[in-house]
Amino acid sequence: MRKKVKTSDVKIANRVRYDMGKIEELAESIEKFGIIHPPVVDEEMNIIAGGRRFTAMRDILKLEEIEVDVLQNTDEITRRELELEENIQRKDLTWQEELAATKELHELKIAIHGPRVKGIEVPGRWGVQDTADTIDRTKGSVSMDLKLAEGIEQYPEIADEPNKFQAMKKLKQLEEEAILRELSSREVDIEQDYVNLVQGDCLEELRKIPENSIALAVTDPPWGVGMDKNSQLSRKTTIEYDDSTEESLELIRLCAKELYRVLAEDSHLFMFCAITHLYSMIQSLEDAGFEVDSIPAVWVKEGGGSPAKGFSLPSAYEIFLHAWKGRRELNSGRSNVFQFNRVPSAQKVHSAQKPEALLEEIIELASDPGDTVVDCFAGSGATAIAAARRKRKAICIEKSPANFARMREHVNEFLIQEGVDRGGEVEEA
Repeated sequence: MRKKVKTSDVKIANRVRYDMGKIEELAESIEKFGIIHPPVVDEEMNIIAGGRRFTAMRDILKLEEIEVDVLQNTDEITRRELELEENIQRKDLTWQEELAATKELHELKIAIHGPRVKGIEVPGRWGVQDTADTIDRTKGSVSMDLKLAEGIEQYPEIADEPNKFQAMKKLKQLEEEAILRELSSREVDIEQDYVNLVQGDCLEELRKIPENSIALAVTDPPWGVGMDKNSQLSRKTTIEYDDSTEESLELIRLCAKELYRVLAEDSHLFMFCAITHLYSMIQSLEDAGFEVDSIPAVWVKEGGGSPAKGFSLPSAYEIFLHAWKGRRELNSGRSNVFQFNRVPSAQKVHSAQKPEALLEEIIELASDPGDTVVDCFAGSGATAIAAARRKRKAICIEKSPANFARMREHVNEFLIQEGVDRGGEVEEA
């Protein structure tokens, strides 16, 4: 039944829509073309549908009297059902509101009709396909929305993402991290004499290591190139550290001092770096006491380069610095060019993972069996695996709890598969 009412008599509260969007533009449209579908109210003048239209007429156009459609003899569930369906089908909710409305509508329908059980046909029961048909969506998209709506209840920070696809990526990441933390917290039935994995801040953990006790350092610190904000990688995965130039170079400066302290009197250090900060890093290492080869070593990434970016050449190599404390000779006279296949994306457990074969070559070059190798930015734990294969001990430090969980699982899988005895000897396969 349609009738005219005073806007002051209409009540609007407990609405699924809380973001009214560009309501001024809606008011201009109503003023120019009139109202095609009046707001719908119940017999007590509570808004059921058309909250934005009513708000535009009352607050922007300052109308004191409007036409409404009065829905009679309806219960509370039916009124809420109508509101949810109307708002979802309009498709102008924010993505967060749309998720919440879809979930509530689905649950209301199940409360009314009962849930559909997979493999059991019961007439009248409600399932995801029925909700999808009601709001003219695909079953897959509704399933994703329902999963994401539940995910937001568990991880509220997901709602800060710009859209539902980024939110789903974040949800999957958080779920994976939760599983990895659970796995990493379990005891592993294997001796860990050979590999010491440490979760913590690199500087704090390095300070716990006695001076002159480490034979070799191999590490890949943050590069200070804005990897966390400005790279293609940052759009595909979460970079869990501040990769600004200032923060990264200061961290490297402080780490260089601690690495010099813990390294033995005659020992070597290899550190990967961005070519843009090469001279700053050389300076930090020299200030710490190291002698540094001013010509960096090169890892040629066989197996293809990075995708071309239009006007620039694909990158197919990385550089790393070689520094030393004292006068320990290297174990071979090989060149400073290292050619090894990159780690396939499907096998990576860390975005900056280096091939174990490359790290084995470096470890074999500058240490002896039984020596201890330290990596204070351990990432994937590849250094630990490479050291174990070459019969060296390893101390690997990783700050990120999520990365540490992945690293621990990755290294434990290697230890279980290849075997490490109490004396630290890797069993031959």
